[in-house]
Amino acid sequence: TLQKPLLIEKIVGLGLIVPPISSSKDIANYLAPSHILEIHDILENEERSVKLAEWIEHFDSPENLDNISIVDKLDISGTKLSRIVKPPRILRQFDLVESAWPKADDNEDFMFGKPKQSLFLSMGDSGSFVDFHIGMVGASVWIYNMLGSRTIYLVPPTDENLKIYEERMKINSCDDRFFGDLANACYKLVTQEHEFVFIPGGWIFASYLNTKSISLVGEICNMFSLPHHIQCYELQKRLKSLNTIRYPHFEVLVWCAAEYMQSLLSNKEFPHNKHGLMESAKSLLTVLRKWISKKEEHLHAQEIPPHINPSKLTNSIVYSIGKLNRGNNVKVSPLKVKAKPGPSKRVKSPAFHTDHVNLAAKEPPPRAEKLLLKFDKSLLYSEQNDSAEANV
Repeated sequence: TLQKPLLIEKIVGLGLIVPPISSSKDIANYLAPSHILEIHDILENEERSVKLAEWIEHFDSPENLDNISIVDKLDISGTKLSRIVKPPRILRQFDLVESAWPKADDNEDFMFGKPKQSLFLSMGDSGSFVDFHIGMVGASVWIYNMLGSRTIYLVPPTDENLKIYEERMKINSCDDRFFGDLANACYKLVTQEHEFVFIPGGWIFASYLNTKSISLVGEICNMFSLPHHIQCYELQKRLKSLNTIRYPHFEVLVWCAAEYMQSLLSNKEFPHNKHGLMESAKSLLTVLRKWISKKEEHLHAQEIPPHINPSKLTNSIVYSIGKLNRGNNVKVSPLKVKAKPGPSKRVKSPAFHTDHVNLAAKEPPPRAEKLLLKFDKSLLYSEQNDSAEANV
């Protein structure tokens, strides 16, 4: 149910469509040489604007430890490049913007603008580091390495970790400690060229580029991560870091998602994990009831689509969940993942303290826990408990 990080070594069969980019010069086939990029100078810790032609010249020059730069997120939505790229089939299927947002012809009274596609290029020199962050509204993130290798550090979105992250962001300029040392768990995932990574909604992550790298990065909101999306949406509102351009009406999307999930819960033929869908719907109910309560209704009323009756919809979701719990017509059981031979160990690291990050270092920050995920075409990861070995 897309709740665990995934590393897929072979993309054959995923339905992922990407352009043939193997060097920085190939990017010029899709973007104009005068296209403006915002780059971050790692050593000077400053932002500046350059043209694509200038960046290509820099990227193709010999490595220079005094000049390490990265283009963390070049928005390519709406460009020639974005019209070629398609995420894996399963991500398209569970993308709430594509599946739950009303079609223009279906509802003439629906006046809200559809959220824009979130697709980026990430490019950088060897030794570049992107600090821990969360996707906008806690979106699930997918990364495809077209060139080079990167190490990704992953922190699960527990209440404790999100609280630590929020406090750190409030005093970001005063705290140079490695966030993995502060969280109650941090996982290290080394990815190679042509490998695909999926990071579930709400996870806090950082990237270290082991070599010069070019990657495609996409973000989606999916139904199984909806509780985390809402939790991060509230967090980013408090931090005043919410990108209202990308998600101008996130609460509208949540209501549309609730309507869509209700239709799936009542569909006997729904072929996927109805148990996971039901658990997500239970968490969603708590939020929706809060939004339409007398105390908060005035804050959220304008974001309720005109064709949705909030009370009727929430009552329908309650009824569907109750019916599934009673086992009428549909047997609900936890999804079972067939394990493949070969153990994958989750290795405990020593207790974290106050290691600092050397942004110019040739090696990634030390002492993160290691979570080694090896996948072929599998799209699910099953972990039994902290002390047991999980076969994948």
